Amino acid sequence: MELRAMKTRSQVAHTLLLLLFCFAASLAAQEMQPRAYFPAPVGVNFFGISYSRNAGGMLFDPGLPVEDSHVVAKVPSLAFGQSLGVLGHSAQVLVVASYVQADLTLLFAGAQPHGFCP
Repeated sequence: MELRAMKTRSQVAHTLLLLLFCFAASLAAQEMQPRAYFPAPVGVNFFGISYSRNAGGMLFDPGLPVEDSHVVAKVPSLAFGQSLGVLGHSAQVLVVASYVQADLTLLFAGAQPHGFCP
């Protein structure tokens, strides 16, 4: 009797596991960045300024003859947005303008390449 109960529990567990795998594709994920889209009253304007500086090494394909790579990237950005009403629903329009300045140093095939790209 006890062996039969164990088989029944095992069958139930396998059935539940199978159902979980079958419906896993239809499960919705949560947004990683909360409040990425927030409700705002119609007619509100947004303005933003940001600056980012990143420095560090870079990874290249191991088959390329690149060594000792280092980059310093500076990224200033301006943003403007507005919430508006469209066909009875709220909508947002956002325009972002960024400028990237990057200084890259590396050794290519053992030599320091020279070049400038505006």
